[in-house]
Amino acid sequence: MKSLRTTLAVGATAIATTLTIVPPAAAAPAPDAVEATSSFVAYEGTSHSGDSVDINGCGLHTIRYHGSYKWFARGQSGHLFNNSTGSGVPHTRLASDDNAESQGGFGWRSILIVC
Repeated sequence: MKSLRTTLAVGATAIATTLTIVPPAAAAPAPDAVEATSSFVAYEGTSHSGDSVDINGCGLHTIRYHGSYKWFARGQSGHLFNNSTGSGVPHTRLASDDNAESQGGFGWRSILIVC
């Protein structure tokens, strides 16, 4: 840390102040350095067809498509709810260490990825 004493003259008034120079805080790790969470890929159509959305990251997420899905387990479990608020008891739980998929439709409206 460095300090610098300076005087600034504004018109007829002089202002004396001390500036302190502080080194920057450590930067957050780059996005690639952060380990990925488990991921729920929801597909619009059956047999993993049509548009899809990759849902990942800790917390509650709304599921937009309900045609089919793939679960990629990367250490976090997934709790699936038949409502969009994640309230009540989960209908289904996806394991933190076991991938899963279904080629048929499902009724879950939200997923809580538990970190």
